[in-house]
Amino acid sequence: MSDAATVYQTLYIDKVYPYPQSSKPVISANYSSPGPVIEAYQGDTLVIRVINRLNVSTTLHWHGMFQIGTPDMDGAVGATQCPIPAGREFTYTFKADPAGTAWYHGHWLEQYTDGLYGPIIIRRQVEPNRAQYDREQVLMVTDWYNEPARSKLSRWYLSTNNPDGVEPLPDAIAVNGKFSQSLFIPVSGTSRIRFRVINGASLSMYKFSIDGLPLHIIELDQIDTAPYNVSSFVINVAQRVSFYIDLRELDPIYSQSGSSSTNSIFIRFQAMTEMYPVDILNYNSPYDIQRYAYPTFFNPLYLAILSLDSTNATPTYQPRDANPMPQMASLPSDSNMLAARPFNLTNYIVPNPTHYLNLVVKFAVDSKGINRGYM
Repeated sequence: MSDAATVYQTLYIDKVYPYPQSSKPVISANYSSPGPVIEAYQGDTLVIRVINRLNVSTTLHWHGMFQIGTPDMDGAVGATQCPIPAGREFTYTFKADPAGTAWYHGHWLEQYTDGLYGPIIIRRQVEPNRAQYDREQVLMVTDWYNEPARSKLSRWYLSTNNPDGVEPLPDAIAVNGKFSQSLFIPVSGTSRIRFRVINGASLSMYKFSIDGLPLHIIELDQIDTAPYNVSSFVINVAQRVSFYIDLRELDPIYSQSGSSSTNSIFIRFQAMTEMYPVDILNYNSPYDIQRYAYPTFFNPLYLAILSLDSTNATPTYQPRDANPMPQMASLPSDSNMLAARPFNLTNYIVPNPTHYLNLVVKFAVDSKGINRGYM
């Protein structure tokens, strides 16, 4: 085992305008959203210089990092640090622990809703499931709102105009910064690929599946698991799921030797519409004047494209013609995760509880007429 190293990273926090159809500024790390992948080995020291080029304050939270002995590096404004003023910088220094798939995001002024987020991969010196895949691919899903979160979205969401606390419907879904049917994943000559899926959305949860392929789950929220198979899974806000696929297991109906062969298949993120207490087809956003040309309405099905021959061609079949058609999950939505067992504790049985703690959580209107959560 090699000695721990020090990993340096500089992140410039600034606005970008990545979509010609939209005048909404996106808050980025190093002028992209998602920001760059931060990689290290477990036990390394991360030294991350954050330079704030915004005209407002900012911080970054390192979601999934233990921060043992370094709570002041956690990035939570008002709890562990003061925000980084406009035009200033701050250096975060902390241990890369635990191993697995994590992520970073803005923790001030709803900035992560507007694009300030990115992946973190903390590797083990010996990955327990490393023999199962040949390469990796990160998929970071988020909900897209046409209006800036601070000036429009949150002012309606947390206001007397919304006493029921209705969660605003997104205008679109984005994965790796791209809208539906614009993200292509080339196979690049390999048959076994590990996907690290991160839900960086603000309010949405999704059902994930890939047409014609079983998903071999190997990590849940930075816990390596013994591999087990599902056809789909549901991922909620901030959760991370790793799985691998083996293209040799592709349903013959999709294979290039099949009668309905295709050179590409769909990767699906299906928004869980149970979360939205509105009629999606007839929904008019109360906070949005819909001045942007694209997207003009919310489609709860996001499609990325897995290119089997790496030509980035679109599938020859229509999404509605998938066989078998992926079914929408119904709540409770975490049932496919209940079969997970830690990699080294596959026979472990959770002992019976010795104490119980009852927590009462409710939502109610506060003295200012704003819907809040109480515990």
